[in-house]
Amino acid sequence: MALCATLAVLACPSMTRAASRVAWIAESEPDPKPPVSGELRVLEASPPPGQSLLALGPYLEVLEDGTHTLKEIGQVAGSSAFRPVLDTSFNLGMADSVWWFRFTLRLDPGTDWYFDPDWAYVRTLDFFSPLPRPGPDGSPWQRTSHRFGATNDGRLIPLIADGQSHTYYFRVFSERVTFVRPSACERNRCLSENNLRSLAFGAFVAVLLAMVVYNFVIFIYLRDRSYLWFVTFHASLLGYFTNKMWTPFFSYELQPLVASTSINICAVSMCLFLRDFLETSRFHPRWDRLLLACLPPTVALIFLGPLMPSSHTHTMFSLVFNLAVFLLGFGVCLSSCCRNHWPGCILFMAWCLVAVLFFIFAATVIGWSNLGYTMGFNLALAGEAVFMSLPLAYRIRQLRVERETSALAARAKSLFLARMSHEIRTPMTAIMGFTDIALRMQPVGQARQCLLKVKVAAGHLLGLINEILDLAKIEAGKLDVERKPFDLPCLMREVCEIVASTARKNGNELLLDLDENMPVQVLGDPMRLRQILVNLAGNAVKFTVNGEVWIRAGLVPRIQGDASGCRRFRFEVADTGPGIPAALRPRLFEPFEQGGGDTSSRFGGTGLGLNISYRLVSLLGGVIGVSSEEGLGSTFRVELDLGLDGEPVSARPELPKELQGLAVLVADDNPAARGKLALALAGLGFACEAVETGLQAVAAVQRNPDRFSLVILDWDMPDLDGPQTLERLRVAGLPKDVPALLAALPSHEDPQGRDPADIGVTGFVVKPVTADGVLDAVMAAMGCCRDRGDREAPEERDALPGSAMRGLRVLLVDDNQFNQEVARAILDEVEADTQVACNGLEALQRLEETEEAYDVVLMDMTMPVMDGLEASRRIRAMDRYRQLPIIAMTANAMKGDREACIAAGMNDHLAKPIDTRELFGVLEKWVGGAQGRHLDGPALGV
Repeated sequence: MALCATLAVLACPSMTRAASRVAWIAESEPDPKPPVSGELRVLEASPPPGQSLLALGPYLEVLEDGTHTLKEIGQVAGSSAFRPVLDTSFNLGMADSVWWFRFTLRLDPGTDWYFDPDWAYVRTLDFFSPLPRPGPDGSPWQRTSHRFGATNDGRLIPLIADGQSHTYYFRVFSERVTFVRPSACERNRCLSENNLRSLAFGAFVAVLLAMVVYNFVIFIYLRDRSYLWFVTFHASLLGYFTNKMWTPFFSYELQPLVASTSINICAVSMCLFLRDFLETSRFHPRWDRLLLACLPPTVALIFLGPLMPSSHTHTMFSLVFNLAVFLLGFGVCLSSCCRNHWPGCILFMAWCLVAVLFFIFAATVIGWSNLGYTMGFNLALAGEAVFMSLPLAYRIRQLRVERETSALAARAKSLFLARMSHEIRTPMTAIMGFTDIALRMQPVGQARQCLLKVKVAAGHLLGLINEILDLAKIEAGKLDVERKPFDLPCLMREVCEIVASTARKNGNELLLDLDENMPVQVLGDPMRLRQILVNLAGNAVKFTVNGEVWIRAGLVPRIQGDASGCRRFRFEVADTGPGIPAALRPRLFEPFEQGGGDTSSRFGGTGLGLNISYRLVSLLGGVIGVSSEEGLGSTFRVELDLGLDGEPVSARPELPKELQGLAVLVADDNPAARGKLALALAGLGFACEAVETGLQAVAAVQRNPDRFSLVILDWDMPDLDGPQTLERLRVAGLPKDVPALLAALPSHEDPQGRDPADIGVTGFVVKPVTADGVLDAVMAAMGCCRDRGDREAPEERDALPGSAMRGLRVLLVDDNQFNQEVARAILDEVEADTQVACNGLEALQRLEETEEAYDVVLMDMTMPVMDGLEASRRIRAMDRYRQLPIIAMTANAMKGDREACIAAGMNDHLAKPIDTRELFGVLEKWVGGAQGRHLDGPALGV
């Protein structure tokens, strides 16, 4: 940007000379001291002995040809209108000007001396030297011309060295800013000076080009826009000086346009560089607004410049905006220095250095100093480019330090999470295990209620732990996606069962709506899908009080021509809760974001559920969205592609012919639940009458006591609940052989502690109702059987272990006494013979000393003396135990723990707290009926 100020100084004629020094005298201006008639005022120079270069500035005299009428040397030779320049240089200003200069020089014979215009880039420079005799054309002058674009002709013009004084003239024509700084020098000195200029300019171009290429490569690697603006700035600067110095590449007429466009691009790129690199919008908002204000006119000038009436106007506008950007840049850098921002300080020092060199150079051009040198200033600009690269290099260093710090922090976070996961899961195993054991002892009354609350609280705590661990896995990109077959309706029912407890606690009606044409067996990741739906449904039942929560699943219409093996499914969770404020919706899926400032204190939770759901949906290749209106509830929608497996659509449940047409009385106070149940019964072939209160049900029975073959009552109804209504119905005449069912959520607990057998009901209809669930309950109540086959829920199929698990011989390796007791109590259910070892070394000793083979080893990972991984490796090194199943049963549940166990030779991995059903499933998978077959077998491939 120092370039902009340079042009500003050189462009202003008022700055060309101090008032005490005459810069030029127009031809029309009267001579204040007219010379004696015929007398020439001559400034004569003679090089001092031993000096090879003589600056001609102090010996120059100048005459301005403002009317462009002096075409021949004869018109000006001997003119008394010349006035002395008395300096080393002469600024021609920004004007269409013709100037005549003359100097008188006496050179001793024996040395070749030359006139060097010092690269005065003007349109024309005509040099006139006297001839000893008139030439062929009769002229006593020899004319040597230098034209714009010629780098050799007229560059070095020979002078007369005969010991006599000779007066020389040269004519300069310029339409733009330039200055004249001629000299007389010996041949070798002239060549060395020109070579020095060439080398200096070559070095300048090389440095700028190197900075451009180097920082462009960094930009490609980092994609940091600061480097792009840096490259653009210096590429434009390089184009400007190429236009100025390598004249054959441009025509003289195009030079002002190219120069102005180049410096305008410099200004725009510098504005953008400062904004990005110094983050002015964040740290210097006022300066940022000023930089932004300079951008539009400068950008417009780049494109509109060629349309301006003259290059002079274009250049003047360019200088104004560039000078403004230059001053703003200084202000931003100074502001950064005040904030102790090192990159800004380095930029400020770089610009200060160039500014000092510029002012020295400008003072030389104006005539205030003799210190400045054109190529020196160019080298200063090259130095500026190097200095400006230092903050960029500082940024690379900072990025590397930040990356290393981030890696260390991520590693520390992973270690911390792994440690906390292990430390929390270990006591959680004991808490949840002993709670399950106590509940299986069939406690009654308040003791059972307390145990159930402990189990719910422990499950909630475990859910929070899993949410935090899942978020860490997603952020690390280490969450695996499975693709396996699963039963979609069963998964939807599982989701309802998980959130049923909270729904009942808040007085909500939970409703499940499955598309009849929806496929049953699909391919995907059931665990992740369940986690997404549980998060959404959990929020819905938590934030809704005494309302309704719908969980829906169906197919998205297939796009025409789509023949892929996948179908897009839409899952919806809708509630009638308070809704989500409009201001919160844009950031709803961000971590730790909840529906209001007091949400956590009122409803609990971490605010991670929606963020985890959003990331999981993205990971599965789907989309998630929300629509909500305050006071009217919210609807979350998830769309996922799932593969098809087996039969595309489940068979429609059918009612035996002997039951078709039977009348069923339904009583439920919730319209949606009542309508859903009535629709399911009608679809099965029953004649259904639905009422909304127990009193209406009593009235219906009183009208015709023998009409109904089945009664289904909602357990929780106002005035008369289900059990009370049934008692009134019996009094009203309902025959005792008519079965009665109560409809309730699976987690329902009677607040009055009434036993179902004492109430007199035949069974239960589990809410939310489905056609399959209603049919099963009705047929059980009617004493009919139904072959459910594969439609049975997985948890029902796997609730009890197979008979082959009886009498299993197990070596349990765990250092925690409570966990030992829990595991032994679970294994006692299958009458397993369980032996306990407190560490890996003790386990090895038991395996070596035993006479009766173990069927399986349940191995903890983290133990004193010898951990589970090392113990597993040593067991696998023993030939007789290469087939022995080793199952990790550990609180180490982070990403990589399972892989570490498999690599150590274990067969499978179970995370604590242990799920009984999962434990029995893994045991049956690896042991089954193979007891006693693990000695002296072939090597196990793990």
